[in-house]
Amino acid sequence: MNSIANEAIKYGLVLDRSVDDVFSLPFTYDQIELQPNELAVASTLNIKLEKLYFNLLYLYKLCNVAGYSIPSTYSGWFGLTGTGAMPTSAFEFKLFSPSVNPTNAVSFVSGGKQYASISDSTLALSYIAPTFNSPVLITASPTTLTIVPFSSQYTNPLVVNGSPFVVTQRNIDPLSGSLGFNNITGIAIDTNKDILFVADQNLNNIYTYDITDTLFSTAQKFFLTNYIGGKGTSVDRTKFNSLNKIAYTGEILFAEDTGNKCIKAFDKNLNWLNTTVLKTLFERAGRFNAMAYNIRDNQLFACNDKSLYVMNVTSDYTVLSATSYDFSNIVLGGDRIVDLKFANYDSQIFYILTANNAIIKKWTTKPNSTIGISYQTGVSKWLTVVPNVSTDQILWYANHSTLSSGRILLYEDGLNIFSLQRDEDFSIYTLQDIFINKDEYNQAWVYNKAFKKLLYNTILLNSNTGYRFFEGKTTTGLTTYVSKQYNTFFLTDTVLDVNTFANVCINENFQGAAINRNLQKIYDYQVQILNSIINQDNINANLLPKSVASNNAMFDFTIYYQGDGISLKPTVFKAYSNTDGVVNDSGISISNLAPYTGGSGIIII
Repeated sequence: MNSIANEAIKYGLVLDRSVDDVFSLPFTYDQIELQPNELAVASTLNIKLEKLYFNLLYLYKLCNVAGYSIPSTYSGWFGLTGTGAMPTSAFEFKLFSPSVNPTNAVSFVSGGKQYASISDSTLALSYIAPTFNSPVLITASPTTLTIVPFSSQYTNPLVVNGSPFVVTQRNIDPLSGSLGFNNITGIAIDTNKDILFVADQNLNNIYTYDITDTLFSTAQKFFLTNYIGGKGTSVDRTKFNSLNKIAYTGEILFAEDTGNKCIKAFDKNLNWLNTTVLKTLFERAGRFNAMAYNIRDNQLFACNDKSLYVMNVTSDYTVLSATSYDFSNIVLGGDRIVDLKFANYDSQIFYILTANNAIIKKWTTKPNSTIGISYQTGVSKWLTVVPNVSTDQILWYANHSTLSSGRILLYEDGLNIFSLQRDEDFSIYTLQDIFINKDEYNQAWVYNKAFKKLLYNTILLNSNTGYRFFEGKTTTGLTTYVSKQYNTFFLTDTVLDVNTFANVCINENFQGAAINRNLQKIYDYQVQILNSIINQDNINANLLPKSVASNNAMFDFTIYYQGDGISLKPTVFKAYSNTDGVVNDSGISISNLAPYTGGSGIIII
């Protein structure tokens, strides 16, 4: 026997389920049953048993769901970029969950002004600088680069002469100071060597800078180490026509040459490696708003206003044609995508930021599936992601509609998988335990042994999913939903006798019909478990955040309940409004709402 979690990993199953997923069992009964032209022998039956076994592991995967509430921990305001005062109302930061004014909100404002050079920035990145193992924020406006180093965390800026240390650079070569940036459209960092890459669209140049001394001294100078560029065609290896976004893998730099409808690859020293002309892609997508490299799967991710384009990259740095994903169902109306970043805590997670302040958390393995969405008022500019142990610290810059000052917000987020099971990692019979060995006799008891082991696994999964309380919480610790007795099939009080449920009788002819009867029973059992999850998820249509008020306010609800371990008895309904900062307790009994009578159900308003 082995841990079911280890078995799932062994078969390549990734825990990447979201609350909006649509799913079905990997193998249907038509793919499992013995066909008329197949013999009822061990080798054939083992193939059928393996398909049922994979279905079982897939059901286990569905019992692990990524939490939809983001961010996990909201820390407060990192700082301001203009002349406005530090916000005092927590409800200027609107998540779909209620917010409170955080006691640890960062207040770096000095004399009504702080980080002024960031105010018109449109690009940003953050990383842990290897030179002193502390975080660094780098931003870019069309004509200015800004570096903000920190002494330890984002709440502790590096201080020089009593003020946070901020380095700005407007000249391409800080030593000569003869030429300024014209339109910076891309930045990237070599996190191992403090080397900054900068792309200027109007100048069609890529520059590299050594910023090590900048992080250690008050010299406030970037050191230009290399550059390539000038206007040229796709044939010109180191020239561009309307250079746009860049993405760095840690070894290879990819550059979007929009005017030439191609992507060019360079090594870290800006030596040319490859050019891929993608005429059809650029004619369809136009200019990208954001581009990043997915190291996990060797893919370039790029976004325009409403769509994501995923491009596989070969070993010789050729960029293959893109798979497109339309996000117009979540990037609504006049909204548009402005930034894209990958998580560090889990390589299959990425974030998309929209101009109208939606941050969308998604899977790289299935970009059409959304893990969660958060909202804020105002207009967003950028977000950055930097490792912080098991989570990421994320900085998010937005202008607020009612303030003269933009705000840089700080929060932490992680994968936040929660399980629908009491025992999240129980032991099951492995496939090798279940298989009929080639030297075993072709007899009913041998086959029944295999059926019973697989059935035992399925019953164990079902029972562990049958009586499980779980809850979702907002960033402020409020319960957003409570689930009890998730598996409806288990609650039907069906008593399964392993000896009779799947069994080839001793007096039966050993033929396909007898085998298929047992295969179908186990398959039908799996379908009933799956359907209980699907039906449950249909109840949970409100798990994803929605605006429910005419003024676009976000509301959150929690149900306080009493339980005896068998039935759920909700008593009081409370609504939390984040429009005025007041917590309203309606005191309304929900006994007149769709009464809970036992059985399955996540009760959510």
